[in-house]
Amino acid sequence: MPWNETTKMRERMRFVVDFEREFFSMTELCQRYGISRVTGYKWLERFEEGGLEGLKDRSRAPATCPHRTAAEVVELLAHARRRHPSWGPKKLIPYLARRYDHPWPAPSTAGEILKRLDLVKDRRRRRRIDHPSRPTTQATAPNQLWTADFKGQFKTQDAVYCYPLTVADSFSRYLLGCRALSSTKTLGTKSAFQRLFREYGLPEAIRTDNGTPFAAATAIGRLSRLSVWWIRLGIRPELTQPSHPEQNGSHERMHRTLKAETTRPLAPIDPLSRGNSKASATSTTTNDPTNTSTRNHPPTSTPLLHGPIPIASQNPNTRAASKCAKSVRTAVSAGRKAGSTSATHCSSKTSDSKKSTTASGPSTSVPYSSADSTKTNSNSKEPDSIEKLSDLKRRETPKL
Repeated sequence: MPWNETTKMRERMRFVVDFEREFFSMTELCQRYGISRVTGYKWLERFEEGGLEGLKDRSRAPATCPHRTAAEVVELLAHARRRHPSWGPKKLIPYLARRYDHPWPAPSTAGEILKRLDLVKDRRRRRRIDHPSRPTTQATAPNQLWTADFKGQFKTQDAVYCYPLTVADSFSRYLLGCRALSSTKTLGTKSAFQRLFREYGLPEAIRTDNGTPFAAATAIGRLSRLSVWWIRLGIRPELTQPSHPEQNGSHERMHRTLKAETTRPLAPIDPLSRGNSKASATSTTTNDPTNTSTRNHPPTSTPLLHGPIPIASQNPNTRAASKCAKSVRTAVSAGRKAGSTSATHCSSKTSDSKKSTTASGPSTSVPYSSADSTKTNSNSKEPDSIEKLSDLKRRETPKL
């Protein structure tokens, strides 16, 4: 047997029709419809007053509201909003209170009034991208997991901000690189990672926080240009959850040691490299407490960080010294005869350049040039690009 479908309006109409037929008394009729006699008489009176429209439900809202905002106040608020479309309720209420003596509502109430008058446009809500979840990789071998982060910007003595980029191996806790960059842009960070990949190989994963340039909050999967480049190389990016630095605790602890040992106090600026100080910062600790000349100003013989310097800002002598230093490092690490010959050849070039710049004095530290990172030794078997390196078989992991 199907269910009988009905509505309140239909039941009230049937009640009125049955009452007019006079088949039942008022008491029996109210019992059949399951209502009281008071309710029955109420619907009969409404039917006599308004007909079928009287059987509809009426509004239960109060006829008057004692704390309702005055119509004059609403009009003044709407007029001020039209004159100043960019002002919000927090600015409109004090503005009107200085000019008119009225009891003004709270900013939240004023905002509701403006919204009711269609004087406020709803803001477009930003799409929220869910976080990929917390990282779970446990490093059991070198080059399995790298950790990277920026050690907070600080201002050098020439009023230029420095952004140290630190990269470490999670298994051995070995600090792979600490580069001073002029910003957190993708281009400079990518160049620093290219050098590390050529020197230490490609890791399986890199763990970072959600800051620039490691992640993009509005992108799918929070993938930035840098992380997409890692994926193309076969590296899996890992992101820590927001406001959870303990998920990258080993790297944060290394930052604490790095800050305590190197960045306090700041070293004086080398006058020879003052023109290239935008991308480099030096800082050392004082070893001799009895030396009054270096007690407040540590020596600059040991550079902490070497930032990339544009080739256009370098003179020929500086570029020659940079090439010489790279050749000497290659010869010492490889132990090849060709490397030592190249180092001897470069040392002769350096001696010639020193003759032309005797007034400037010897340089204790050689700044790194971004052009040197792209040039490889003629006797090296490394591929020309990082993309080719990712396609080859991973080389044997070095002892860190």
